[in-house]
Amino acid sequence: MIIHQTLNQLYPASDEDLAKRARHKRNLGYHDIRVGNTPDDRLVKFVTKNLFTVADDARERFEDYKDLLGAFVSDDISYREFAARVRRRQTGSDEDNDWEDSDPADWDL
Repeated sequence: MIIHQTLNQLYPASDEDLAKRARHKRNLGYHDIRVGNTPDDRLVKFVTKNLFTVADDARERFEDYKDLLGAFVSDDISYREFAARVRRRQTGSDEDNDWEDSDPADWDL
């Protein structure tokens, strides 16, 4: 997964009325909404240049954690367990528990 921060919310020209309502301070109050069908230079640069520099690393990380992502999105594990397993996998710890590094008084049994 690759995420790019756009710094703007782009609404298509056909949704200009919706954009106006979303901008209004008594509705969503989003001040960063732009209306138009053309991406800004920053997004074009990300898609045409920067994306290629991060794609291989992102794919490798995805492959390393796709089993955990699959379990999380299918509700087989909670976010808390997902995050803990990712952390333990990153550090090379026993993925099933933190017991060797924790105080038994803190265990939620």
